[in-house]
This record gives sequence, structure tokens and C-alpha cells, in this order.
Amino acid sequence: MNPSSFYNRLYLRSLTPFELLELNRQTNINLPSYPDPEYLEVWKEAAVGKEASDQQFDAYLKANNLSREDVRLMISRVEDAELGSLPSWINILQTISEDYITTNLDGQKEERPFYHIIQPFLAYFKTTFKEQLNKSSLTGEEKIIEQLTERLYKDLFQTGNPVFLRCFQDFKAIEKLQNNNDGQKDYYYQKFCSFTLADSYQTLFGNYPLLARMLATTTERFLKFTIDMSTRLEVDLKQIEKEFEIDIDAIKEINLGSGDLHNGEATAIFEFNNGHKVVYKPRNIQITDAYNRLIGWVNEHLNESLKFFRVIVRENYGWLEFIDYKECDTKKDVQLFYERAGMLLGLGYFLNAKDCHHENVIASGNCPILIDHETLVGPEIKVFNTQKIPADSEQALMGSVLETMLIPTGFAKYPAYIFGFGSSLPQNIQSTIEKIVYSNQDEMNKVYKTVSNTIYSSNKPRLNGKIAGLKDYQDQFKKGFNSVYQLVQTHSEFLLSNDSPIKRFRDVGIRFINRKSNIYYKILRILKQPQYLKDATKFGFKLELLARAYLKKESFFAIIKSEREQMICGDIPIFQTDTAAKSLTLPDGNMIDIFENSAIDLVHQKIENAGPEDFEFQMRLVDNVIRQ
Repeated sequence: MNPSSFYNRLYLRSLTPFELLELNRQTNINLPSYPDPEYLEVWKEAAVGKEASDQQFDAYLKANNLSREDVRLMISRVEDAELGSLPSWINILQTISEDYITTNLDGQKEERPFYHIIQPFLAYFKTTFKEQLNKSSLTGEEKIIEQLTERLYKDLFQTGNPVFLRCFQDFKAIEKLQNNNDGQKDYYYQKFCSFTLADSYQTLFGNYPLLARMLATTTERFLKFTIDMSTRLEVDLKQIEKEFEIDIDAIKEINLGSGDLHNGEATAIFEFNNGHKVVYKPRNIQITDAYNRLIGWVNEHLNESLKFFRVIVRENYGWLEFIDYKECDTKKDVQLFYERAGMLLGLGYFLNAKDCHHENVIASGNCPILIDHETLVGPEIKVFNTQKIPADSEQALMGSVLETMLIPTGFAKYPAYIFGFGSSLPQNIQSTIEKIVYSNQDEMNKVYKTVSNTIYSSNKPRLNGKIAGLKDYQDQFKKGFNSVYQLVQTHSEFLLSNDSPIKRFRDVGIRFINRKSNIYYKILRILKQPQYLKDATKFGFKLELLARAYLKKESFFAIIKSEREQMICGDIPIFQTDTAAKSLTLPDGNMIDIFENSAIDLVHQKIENAGPEDFEFQMRLVDNVIRQ
């Protein structure tokens, strides 16, 4: 097939139904359509449920402004059309296929599964990274570039391994009928790799167009992220040394962690040869500066020493002082830790904090520290259900101390270890993981292994190597909560004034949590299955699982467009807003009215409502969960 014709067709076959519709609307191209009724059933089941009525599906179509002609196109197979320009990921894929493939694999033994298939993407990354940073000190740090390349390999493998394994096994089955193994352990694997690379991925990606798109997009975005991060370090180096009072040596390691990717970016920790570390955040961190000021005010009025970290705020990113985990030296230190933990719960309550789970808390000796502040101040969402909310439901606890996630909620479906201060005992949890055995050999296969992990690596205090649990220090915890609550109540008039540290939270960027992350995770895991990477139409309709939550909230349907776009790239969707916003502005510029109160107004309301009745209610909630 002509290369340009192949990539044109590949692009069309990688488009999900809503993307196909958008292309048809925005261009003068008259896309040929061949409706397939099977797709309509897949779509209905995902969007409104297996037993859903036609009326429910019609309501869903209406909420998405879809006409009959739109539906006809969206359930069609579009194989060919005259297109103008192609997206950048197609250009990257073509460059990799033409310039970075090596088909001679003789002697290239490698333990990392399917490394030979992924290697051209890694070679493209390394070459381009060095070219674009030819004046940076990082270009001489080959070990750092190798670390970044290894992270990219893991991301690409995570996306591609189900398809790679299926294709290899299918290839081996056919080859066994035609050719005998000459005694090599990797005979069929080598032939599979050579075949895949020899035709520049056209067979593989022709069968799995969504895989091609995801691999190229991941590479493209990781390249941009690492170049931006490295360039910013170079620019800010002197100020980091000055503000954090450290001497920066050569880079020893860049730890990208295992957190959620947003727009292909992640928090990074730079470790230098002399032991110093700094944290890079790929987003504005002005809210952290505001939080630090509030902590300072609390310390001054309570004669306390709550810890915070120094920050350097830039327009679209920032640097944070690194805070390391530290054990307690004495029992008094543990008592202080939990008293201060109670203080942080008090602050979290008045700020309407959310998502302060165990990974967002660091135990630094006798003081806990919150390390992620993007969801520290949040808006109130409109309640669309007019029925009375049961007193023991999750909705009834919205806005309470339990919504912070610093302490357990008491609901069985949320294990206590996930919360910021968690349960009182160390937790060993078992999970099932996928593992490739006989890597890059003919017997290569996937097995499932049960592993045990100990929770609480850094969010709980330890004394003499043992975890000190919240239950044993509940008096200190409640004392700390009480001290902050009474402080806020006593100084409420000042805190509502223009001279208040609360003022610094106004018009500050925050993250709006639309759904729990595990919902997105489950859908993304499903979408990595080969049958969806093979068929973009089924992939797109499976994404409509997102729509079910909005069937009774039609005004929310505008959010799905952004959720789709982010998840197609493998991201956990996030939405940015600011603390004074009365409505949510989406990435495409549309605004939707879903906030009952802005984040800053809600903080003011909580301060105004502070009093004995509210205090007693919050304290009862605290009592109920820490006794468990």
C-alpha cells in the first residue's frame, strides 16, 4: 500500500464516532458512510444500559444534540476520504516507521517484554530529546535520558502489551503449521518481531489503529513534557538554589512516580548527586502559596509549628521544596503529630478540602504535611435529585469533615487505609497483577499473580519502627481539631475581611473533581483490551459508559466531550477552574452552570456558620470513625 494512502486510512480508522462526526461537521468532506446495525446495539448498551428502552436512548441522543443523520454516520465504517492535513501523531508515526526501524535483531537479547517492537519509539524519543535540548546540561546526562526512556517504555508497554501478546500468539500458531523451530528458545518471537518491523508496522497498526494512535500520542506528549520540564529547570536553577537554600549538583535521578497522568504530564522529583531534591509540578501552584500563608497565620495565633514547604510559583508550573518522611523520636512526638493532624483536619474542613488520601500526606517527624493542594478548596455542586437525602448516605456527608478524606468515612466500600490518616493498624492488602513469563521467548505468556502490599509507607507516624495509629491518640487528635475550630470561630470577622489570609485563595486555580478516579481507571482498563484497540467505533461507544451518570442531569452532558478527549489519550480527566468561578469553563470554552456556590463563597459560608451546633456535629462524625 502507498505509504501516504496507508496513513490517511489509518487516521480515519482511528477516529471514534464523535470525532468522526466532528470531522464531518468542520470540513467540507462528504464522508461516505456504511451503517452497521451491530454498532447501534453496542452504543445503546454502553450509554443507557442493557435493559434500557428506546425512549431512554432517544433522550440520550437529544441531550447530545444528535440527529438521525449524525447517528447514521456514527455507526458507519468510514474507510476512505480525501483529507487535507493529518494530525501530528500520524506524522510522528510515519517518521518512526521510516527512520527508526531496525529489522536486524541478531544478537539483541532483551529481557523487557516486546522491547524490540517498542524500541523504534524509544529511539525517536531519545534522538529528538537530545536535538531539542542541545544547549541544556541534561544533554550530557546520558543516564538521566535512559531513565526517562525507561519510563516511556513502561508507559508504551502498558498500553500495547495485550495486543502485542495476542498478535504474537496468533503469529506463532500460523508459523508452527509452516515452519519448524530450529531449536532456539526465541525462534518464533524473533520472526514475529522481524515481520512486524519489516513492513513498518503496517500489518500491526492496520489491524489495531487505536493502538497506533495511543503509542504515537503517548510518545509525542511524553517528549513535550520532558522537554518543558528540563528547560524550566535550566531557567530556574539559580532561583531554586536561592529560595530553597540548597546547592544543586548534577542530576542523579528523575522520579516521575506512579501518579495519574494529566495531559501527558506528571509530578516529578529531581534528586541531585549531593542528596538534595526538588519537586516539579506541571501546573500553577499559587494555591500552595495561599495555603502556606494560612498555616503561618495559624502558627502565629496558636503558638504552633505546623510545617509547610517553600514554593516557587510560575504561570503554568512551579517548584516545591522536597519534604521527606521522618520517624518520631519519642511518644511525645507522636502525640504532637496527631494533635497537629487534628489541626489539619480543621483547616481542611473550613477550606472544603477533598481528595486528601494517604498519598497526599507525608509524616515528617512530629508533624503531618499535606503535599497536594489543588483540591484543597472546592466548589459546591448543585443537587439535581429533589428527593430527600438519607441521613446515612454519602451525599448527606458532603461538606463535612469526612469529605476531606483525611479520616475514614465509615462506609465499607472505602477501606480505611486509603484515607489521609487512615485506620489504626498497618494494612496488608492483596491484589492481582498481570505478569509476563518467559519474556521474549516462544513460550512467552501472561499469568496472574497475587501480591501482598503493605500500606502506609509515608502517611503514618512511626515510633521505634512501629506504626502509631490514630485510635490510640484520638484525644490529641480531637484537641487539635478543637483548637483550629475555635480559632476560626473567634476570628471569623477578621477571616472574612480583606486583610485575611483567606483572601489569598480568591481567584486561584484549582482542580474540579467530577468523578472518582477509580471510575475512569476501570473504563480505561476495559478500553485497552484488543477488541477495542482494533475497532475505534466500539472503542468510542464503550466510552459512553460515562454517559450513564448524566441521564438525569442533561446539563452535565457538555462535560463528556472533554472526558472523551482526555481518556482517548489515556489520561484521567481533570477540569480546571478557579476559586471564584460560579460556573465551570470547559477546555472548548463552553460554560456550564453546575456550581451551587463558588469555592471561595463556600469557605466564607463555613466560617460564618461556625458555632457550637456545627462543631458538635463535626465532632460526632470524628468520634464515630476514629473509634472503629
